[in-house]
Amino acid sequence: MKMNEYSVDLEDVKKMLELYSK
Repeated sequence: MKMNEYSVDLEDVKKMLELYSK
């Protein structure tokens, strides 16, 4: 099931989190 309107891969989310956590 979709949690949000847009679907994102967990891997992508992890990468983004790492970039933002800098």
